[in-house]
Amino acid sequence: MHEQSISNDAFLWALQGICALHRKPFAVGLAQQQLAAPYTVDSLRRAADAYGFDAVLRKCKAEKLHKESFPLISWLQTQAVTPTGHGASAPTSTATSVTPTNAQATPALILQADSANVLLIEPGDATPRTMALAEFDIRYLGRVTRITPKADPGADADSDAQERQSRKFGFS
Repeated sequence: MHEQSISNDAFLWALQGICALHRKPFAVGLAQQQLAAPYTVDSLRRAADAYGFDAVLRKCKAEKLHKESFPLISWLQTQAVTPTGHGASAPTSTATSVTPTNAQATPALILQADSANVLLIEPGDATPRTMALAEFDIRYLGRVTRITPKADPGADADSDAQERQSRKFGFS
């Protein structure tokens, strides 16, 4: 799972989404310069670390997602979509032509989940959408990446004041 590839757009979208949710600055152009392709699940974890996040990839059953703390990145099978008559899209399985070792994973930001539904955003979505857990479980790869901001060690005002007092005045 760590070495499963991610498309360039999905990689940058996920990193941008994480930064936006946690109110951290992000520039796509700068990220493209600093983070070299090929992009994998593990390279997203390392990129999140570089942006000041702790990222942990772990197994989680779809039925237990509602017990997690959000937001999470869930890993989904990439699906090909074909238009249908009512403007919707129907997934077509590509699992027969792609082996699991070289298949691309698609990140999705899970914002909320309960025992029946998942509120998520996928690359290309303009707004979050609710998906039934059974529908979600069809594409779900069984892994999530928990993204949390790293603890920011605050400056100790007392030690700064003591340091200023211990400095000698004058030239040396």
